[in-house]
Amino acid sequence: MILRRSSIPFVCAAVVLITTAAVAATDARLPEGPGQAQVSKACAGCHDLGVVTGQHYDAEKWGQVVDTMVDRGAEVSDADYAPVVAYLAKNFGPEKK
Repeated sequence: MILRRSSIPFVCAAVVLITTAAVAATDARLPEGPGQAQVSKACAGCHDLGVVTGQHYDAEKWGQVVDTMVDRGAEVSDADYAPVVAYLAKNFGPEKK
């Protein structure tokens, strides 16, 4: 398929809208609270947040998971580590099944 030059801005706008909608839908799965933004940033870069929201671990196990993800390249600063683990344990702990 060949695009005319006049079509390119419309195609670019469509891509931006689709991407924005996908990000908004992903963020909507995370409950509001301290650590939400850090979890979204650290996790959504590599996989769908459904991978996160489908798990129900205690704080110790979430810490192990975050350690593993950091080893694999997730960007979680030292300052964000505890809020990320606390957020995950609070919102996706064993009692949330």
